[in-house]
Amino acid sequence: MEKSLDIQDDLSIFKEKANYLVLGGLGFIGKNFVEALIQLDCFEKLVIVDKKLLKLNSYIPKSKLPLYESPKIVVLQKDLSRDADVKAIFTEHGPFDYVVNLAAETRYDLGEDSHKRNTLKLADTCAREAAENKVKKFIQVSTAYVYASSSKPLNENGKLDPQKTHAKYALAAERAIFRIPDLNYIILRPTIAYGPYDTAGFVALNLMASAVYKINKEKMALLWEKEKKINMVHVEDICRAIFYAIEKGNKGDIYNLSNEENVTQQKFYDHLKNIFNIDIEIVGTIKTYLAKIKFDSVIAEFNDRHMRWWFKACQDYNINNSPLNIMVYREMLEGYDLCIDGSGIKKLGFSYKHPKVTEEEILEELKYLVDMQYFPNVLDS
Repeated sequence: MEKSLDIQDDLSIFKEKANYLVLGGLGFIGKNFVEALIQLDCFEKLVIVDKKLLKLNSYIPKSKLPLYESPKIVVLQKDLSRDADVKAIFTEHGPFDYVVNLAAETRYDLGEDSHKRNTLKLADTCAREAAENKVKKFIQVSTAYVYASSSKPLNENGKLDPQKTHAKYALAAERAIFRIPDLNYIILRPTIAYGPYDTAGFVALNLMASAVYKINKEKMALLWEKEKKINMVHVEDICRAIFYAIEKGNKGDIYNLSNEENVTQQKFYDHLKNIFNIDIEIVGTIKTYLAKIKFDSVIAEFNDRHMRWWFKACQDYNINNSPLNIMVYREMLEGYDLCIDGSGIKKLGFSYKHPKVTEEEILEELKYLVDMQYFPNVLDS
């Protein structure tokens, strides 16, 4: 849990101490990026804005809270979709050299209005204010889900055809930013992120599912094919890419972020099979299509069973207040291939420190959840 991102090897690319504004700085990627900034000590002033209160953010270990107490750091709770709140941030706490937007709606259980407000409106409002205040660079962290489903790697010129709600509004946010005059913006499009502080992402959800299947000694069944693409990128590499974009990127650059492994269902779930010692079956396209005939009832049954299992597991392991959510939604289970070429950013001198997903990295994420007392320690049982 105490392990920090090791980015000291990149320290030489920084030539100045700047003023940073990090939007969504208490989220999964945000916390990692903020801690990287603190570790590098490359800022004169750091303003972190989030919809959550720092003191109520239970995902931050108590041992890490002192990091936020520096007189050079300000943590604000604001609604970043409101013009007045955003203007106040720049007026009262600016000027800023760099703005990093890590704030977006990614939950699957919310309606379109929430995505429109908390992704599209938020990005447009903050980017316009950044342009008006002449920030040096505005880094928009989007998603690789803006691309069409493809079994072959897509580069930054790949077909754009987002299928998931959060990705549709992420692409709309990118296009809104494109239209802002005099904004020096760079777009980053990461694939599935994993690593420290992941509590609601793809890996965290699958860790929960693996745990309940281990406890109940049942086989886990997965939809679609073994070769379905689920490309991934470690959060440390996302943070490093942000620094490279700030230091070396040019106005209007777009970079995909995806490790070099071209992760498939087979590769990823083999790791979980080994870690948890469970049986995992990938059922294939024909059985998947049969399940889709009654998809809503299949999902309802799936969630009912898993939630009961998860609740009982938490009770049995004396976990009284886990914030983790094991529910799945239709958009998560669609047959979408996320296959991305993440090599374009290498022209900035960037290289991936995590070129493939390893069992050690998955275990590190699991250890964080167990240490925070959010997750039953099934591996020691």
